[in-house]
Amino acid sequence: MTNVLAGLFADKDSDVRRIAASALGSIGKSDKSVINGLVGLLADKDLSVRSSAASALGSIGKSDESVINGLVALLVDKESDVRSRAASALGSIGKSDESVINGLVALLADKDLSVRSSAASALG
Repeated sequence: MTNVLAGLFADKDSDVRRIAASALGSIGKSDKSVINGLVGLLADKDLSVRSSAASALGSIGKSDESVINGLVALLVDKESDVRSRAASALGSIGKSDESVINGLVALLADKDLSVRSSAASALG
């Protein structure tokens, strides 16, 4: 089932990609193909897909380098929802690399309240 859902990451419809990411986050499977696919979606052009992929990775909780780097990169996304979800995901994963801490601390000054709140929660 997870392979079928991961196969939808390449669908041309952003709603399909978003729903597939959310579903895999709910299932919580952390095999390499799922993680790689979700990391790829962090760069999707659609903000709802990026947000869903970040949330899914936070739910799965896998803290390999590609996941951390992808989520840290989203901390400076132009969309506040994406920044907020990336911060929450990093908080869920619990990784305390310097790049994670620095990125989250920087978000404490974000113009958006939900981003600031997510960053503060992620920092504990």
